[in-house]
Amino acid sequence: MTIGVVVLGIAVASAGDTRFAEITVERINVVEASGTIRMVITNRERLPNIIIDGKQAARENRSVQPAGILLYDEKGNEAGGLATTALPDGASGSMLVLDYGRSEAIGIVQRHAPDGYQAALVVNDPADPTDRDGAGPRRIALSTAARVSSIELSDTRGRPRIRLSVDANDRPSIAVLDETGAVVGQLPDP
Repeated sequence: MTIGVVVLGIAVASAGDTRFAEITVERINVVEASGTIRMVITNRERLPNIIIDGKQAARENRSVQPAGILLYDEKGNEAGGLATTALPDGASGSMLVLDYGRSEAIGIVQRHAPDGYQAALVVNDPADPTDRDGAGPRRIALSTAARVSSIELSDTRGRPRIRLSVDANDRPSIAVLDETGAVVGQLPDP
């Protein structure tokens, strides 16, 4: 009996110092001592359900089905993540997203497809708290695609209102847009 207790004690004591040169897994859940989930590293097939306001929704409700790292706040609600995925249009992409809680706050995205590439930094306002499935309006977008770089500032409804850009021929422009997207002022003059 004493030998069994000693062996068990040694096994438990050494468990905290276990080291691996390499491991292969499909999913790792990092949890607090209380069991609250704080981070998940996962492949696409083992992607967890969405958790918002303490409630779960089917993972199929995600706009994409990525592999990557999901981050959770102290209550176990999704707070963002780092992911790679195939996109609905057949392109591939990577993204780093930080959430407000029920909507995305900041996103850094890259997309690559046979027809070209895109990289962007996007900043959104929070979603309306009464809209359970909504996204907040996009307020700032800094992007490059098809050799055109741009900064777009949008109003509180997410409508682009100012666009600064440099086109593929290195021509700069500034456009002021009305609420319908029509250009109402531009430099240089067209």
